[in-house]
Amino acid sequence: MENSEKYPEPLAFEEKLKRIAVSGLVMAGGLVLFKFLPQYIWGPDITFDASFHIIFMAFFLHIGWFFIDQVPNWRTPYLIIATGLLIIVAIHRIIEEAHDEFGVMLGIAVAGGAVLVAHWQYFKQHLSF
Repeated sequence: MENSEKYPEPLAFEEKLKRIAVSGLVMAGGLVLFKFLPQYIWGPDITFDASFHIIFMAFFLHIGWFFIDQVPNWRTPYLIIATGLLIIVAIHRIIEEAHDEFGVMLGIAVAGGAVLVAHWQYFKQHLSF
């Protein structure tokens, strides 16, 4: 396997901005649908709404990925650190009783779905079911 097949070429700046914008819009839509709408219906003290902290953290970690993506040796450590940070934030939100497990998982699902939508072409080429 050639190096170019193992590590794809870095994305152009415009493509990076487009993917960040797409993920940000999907995350914002997810927040409206799964955080603010449930809070409007059931009140602000619910714990099963999507965690804004998780989605916010995932958005900035996604932006950071475009800087780390330039150096292939940094990808795995970055993903491990990012996962650790998301776990810490998730546990903190549960301990503070700001969210239950469903709200945290909903936040992770919204953030993960946003990244999946933003990188759909890559995942479509490299994953098969």
